[in-house]
Amino acid sequence: MSTDELLLQLRGIEPPTEPDWWPLAPGWWILIAAGLLLILFVLFFLKRQYNNRNFKQANRELQRISDHYKCNQDNQGLLLNLSRWLRQVSLVAFPDRKIAGITGLAWLEFLDEVMGKSEFRQGPGRIFAAAVYSRQPEFNDGIILALCESWVASIKPQLEHKGWGQKCSI
Repeated sequence: MSTDELLLQLRGIEPPTEPDWWPLAPGWWILIAAGLLLILFVLFFLKRQYNNRNFKQANRELQRISDHYKCNQDNQGLLLNLSRWLRQVSLVAFPDRKIAGITGLAWLEFLDEVMGKSEFRQGPGRIFAAAVYSRQPEFNDGIILALCESWVASIKPQLEHKGWGQKCSI
């Protein structure tokens, strides 16, 4: 056979077929899984931040009241602001309970009930029952502020539960 005959028997060069897009290569599966995990992590983080917003807002307001008291040293103003703050936080944390109109001993009993202690009826919190109406109430401001901090910490689950889907202002 001559070279010309051999060349005639050759066929043209055929390129290989393109790879299919499915099934995906393992690297793509890893990238998809990492992307889904990242999305789930971001959603979890955002939901947690959203749920904590009521608790953080309540603490910021308590800190603002405390700072205002440190500047003014107004005992009656502190009690009025704390009383208002307790009422607002309670209305956000327990919207299904009829607490807007309760006063006096019933109000202190409610605060003790949600805290799980008797610090308002029998402890330093009893100042909220009568001293709010006196001109110069005498009390230990550090103990009252600490009581309010522990009270809001005790209702943190209720404030977090109200976080998703409910807009509020404390």
